[in-house]
Amino acid sequence: MATALDRLGFHYYPDEQHFTERELAIWLPELQALGAGWVVLRGNARRSVPEAFVRGLIDGGIQPVIHIPVEIGSVIRADLDALLLAYAHWGVRHVAVYDRPNLRRSWREADWTRPNLIDRYLDALLPVLQAQQASGLRPVLPPLEPGGDYWDTAFLQATLDSLTRRAPKALVSELVIGLYAWSHGHPARWGAGGPAIWPDAQPYAEADDSEDHRGIRIFEWYGQIAQATLGVAPPMIVLAGGVTPGAASTSEDSVIADALAIRELLASADDAQGVQAFAFYPLATDAQHPDRASAWYRSPASPTRLAEAFLDVAARPSGKSVQAAAAQPPAGRRYILLPTDAQAAAVLDWPALGRMAIEGNSAMGASVDEASRCQEVVLAGITTSYPAPVLERLAASGCIVLQRHHPAGIRPGAIPPHPA
Repeated sequence: MATALDRLGFHYYPDEQHFTERELAIWLPELQALGAGWVVLRGNARRSVPEAFVRGLIDGGIQPVIHIPVEIGSVIRADLDALLLAYAHWGVRHVAVYDRPNLRRSWREADWTRPNLIDRYLDALLPVLQAQQASGLRPVLPPLEPGGDYWDTAFLQATLDSLTRRAPKALVSELVIGLYAWSHGHPARWGAGGPAIWPDAQPYAEADDSEDHRGIRIFEWYGQIAQATLGVAPPMIVLAGGVTPGAASTSEDSVIADALAIRELLASADDAQGVQAFAFYPLATDAQHPDRASAWYRSPASPTRLAEAFLDVAARPSGKSVQAAAAQPPAGRRYILLPTDAQAAAVLDWPALGRMAIEGNSAMGASVDEASRCQEVVLAGITTSYPAPVLERLAASGCIVLQRHHPAGIRPGAIPPHPA
């Protein structure tokens, strides 16, 4: 099962520059220090990312994913074969061609407005997927815009339906789904469980009593759609994601807390299943780029507070996750205990919990073993979210048990009995 260091990645500069050997020497150590195992590079359909840059990343233990976001239908297989073969020869495993086909701007206007959009999309995409497979790469379904001009979950469903009819089974069996995973202002557990848990989610609508796929857990929705259509959920690669860029109402502390919550999600052996790689966006940008405010680095020598938080986690013992680093917490440390029940966890205020962990230098996780070794334990959910044996063990360990919504706390021995 993948761990955080297996899945964690970053989207490099959002352009086709910055591929010199000097820049490799600068950024490779930074990516390694962050604990990254993947990096997404923006490519071009006419020329490759330099071989020295690609091989240097691979030799440094970081797997590159090449994304070529060209207009739908603008490339032909004959132009791609040599390029894809070169990438495969250098050690690349994934090259995604096209971008956001469910957006009008990704097409020529005349093509977007014609009938049978999905079939015409497959006319353009299928030769690309076949070229990827023939070169030894995994065929990658290009990422969709969450929501979009053509609702993305419906677009994905229709695309997979068409693929099962038109593509060889050997190609479909090797398929990888590319996607974007943004927070859209929601906590990391928004939409957890996918359409099986939230069947009332509707396109272009926000129901008061339902969550949808527009959040970090979009992969659960895509996975369930693929499972129902193909009989199996292909592996997924998040080509860009994280806290939604440009959210003016989001404080820097909230961004850091949300990003750390995403990192913990990736670190879990039981969570984010099917996600092969998750690329936080962007590692860095040029000074005038519109996403400059969201960049993790202002310059190679100037990480933001967000990057520093990840560097701190990666530098801890084992470097795998905050939970792993907290396996032996020092005496007197506070532990924020998370419920293991999915429904109880889904309603938690994750940004607030993240801020609490950062401001109080507290460990956070779902391990009762770790919690029982701390002086104070904060229950992140209501008391009834925790089985009686858990509460009894904390009391027996001498922990002061506090509740998230009751700061005055509950002293040991006064923990209310768990209802029968």
